[in-house]
Amino acid sequence: MVSSDDIQVHFDSSSFTERTSVGHKHQLQLVIQNEGLRNVYGVVSKSVLSDLKYFDVISCLPPDPAHDLLEGLVPELIKKVVVTFIQEGYFTLDFFNNALKVFPYGKCDKKNKPTCSNTDTLASFKIKQTASQTWCLMRLLPLMLASTIPEGNEYWELYLTLMDICEITFAPSVPCEMVAYLEYLVHGFLVTLKELYPEDRLKPKSHYLLHYPNSLLKYGPLVHCWTIRFESKHVNRQKNRRNLCKTLPKRHQLLMCYYGASENYFDDKMSSSTGGTIIKNEQFCDKIQRLLEVQFPGIQEVYSLSSVELHSSTYTKECCIVLEERENRLHEFMPSHQHSQIKIVCCCDL
Repeated sequence: MVSSDDIQVHFDSSSFTERTSVGHKHQLQLVIQNEGLRNVYGVVSKSVLSDLKYFDVISCLPPDPAHDLLEGLVPELIKKVVVTFIQEGYFTLDFFNNALKVFPYGKCDKKNKPTCSNTDTLASFKIKQTASQTWCLMRLLPLMLASTIPEGNEYWELYLTLMDICEITFAPSVPCEMVAYLEYLVHGFLVTLKELYPEDRLKPKSHYLLHYPNSLLKYGPLVHCWTIRFESKHVNRQKNRRNLCKTLPKRHQLLMCYYGASENYFDDKMSSSTGGTIIKNEQFCDKIQRLLEVQFPGIQEVYSLSSVELHSSTYTKECCIVLEERENRLHEFMPSHQHSQIKIVCCCDL
């Protein structure tokens, strides 16, 4: 439990007392007897999920990094640093909007391309993006703006620290050794954030970062706990809002039945592709011929495609695909048994 004032001065998880199942049940009973204690304990009423036999509201609800970071802290910090850089004269708001517009987004990022700000004044400037757009913007912002910012700028370093936190948080696999490093990053980030923006009060979503290291140990990689996969179902949302609890599940199951009944839905073969041509090996340069001989010994010809869809993923020119990992030192924070060298194939013009 923590108050709004406490999170402004304490940036270590050990400074707070976490809720327990026993304590929560006791507080719930007190709130039922006296509703005036709701603001004291932060408990409004009993959750209907508590009636489930094997569910506990304290231990069975992992954090959602999509809402905490991509729809909370990340756009808020991007707004702050961009406004600071504009005020410092590093670039203008028009330059920022133009950078978003003309940046050469890759095939995988085009569908999540961030939108430009529709305001001309800093007073009303906001970063209004979806979670996927924010993730795209955060990853590519250094490529857009880094050349305009002096090296060692403390505001830029703060932003890069948040990027490191997000990289660990959204990683599909996280070594245990990285948990301590994440705790170190979060502590330093919150301390610096408060020092650089002392007039701004830290919001609860900033405080939640302190619990991410323990959550990683308890639930595993948090990217597997986020709500993005569930919210992707909104793509097939219906305009009919009558009896949603019946309409949405029914139409969703009909869609799943349609997919399941298709002949190639569970097929490992190619799903679809654009037209292509057959190219003999001798038509390639020596470098490509040697590469083909190593990867596909004895092959005499190649079928060249502009794009191909396989397992619901579309591969086009200028894409990079990880083929395999080999033993080697990749990252100083990875344990020795996880050092690997990643082999990548690039889709390009032949």
